[in-house]
Amino acid sequence: MVHCNSILAIFFISSVSAKDPIYYINTVPCDVADIVKVDEKCIPWYPHFDREGQVCANDGAMNEAYCSYDVGEYACAYCKSAKSCYFDCKSLTLDHGGTQLGQVGNCGYDCTSGIASDINGVVHPELFLWKQGYWENGKWYNYGAGPLNVHDSDNNMFDRCYNECFVAVDDYIGNDGYIKKDQTSKNFGIMELTR
Repeated sequence: MVHCNSILAIFFISSVSAKDPIYYINTVPCDVADIVKVDEKCIPWYPHFDREGQVCANDGAMNEAYCSYDVGEYACAYCKSAKSCYFDCKSLTLDHGGTQLGQVGNCGYDCTSGIASDINGVVHPELFLWKQGYWENGKWYNYGAGPLNVHDSDNNMFDRCYNECFVAVDDYIGNDGYIKKDQTSKNFGIMELTR
């Protein structure tokens, strides 16, 4: 009987240790695949005393990074998955009765002047997000393909950005792709006024 318990204990310990470790960035758990190290300039001791969670890069940006000693000895990092929408909400507009998200400053084919980058640092020329896919630079793409590089299984960036930036608490997007109930903005993005 002791022998069986020992085997069970060994199996339990080995199965627990086989899991990926949990990393925390600014007190939020982050999958290893979503960690982006910006640099390794955080120093926790004299003369810097950079504390865990202190902003260390991209202050105020959507890819704001933090001293993350759990990630590495001097790591300045952020977690891509901590943000559902890959765009700053202030850089998006809600158009066509809520069926399209556009970028503030879309300026035409191949134009990126004044366009904010996504969370991966990519500037997308003439980008329009729809429920079924997206237009970029005059070409249609399905989610999961093309220049919009989404790193997880929920790759519908229209739903993610709409829900993060525009949906009021009681709103939702129906199966037909249209907004149900109120079409109230959270005032993060810019909503097209209907006449």
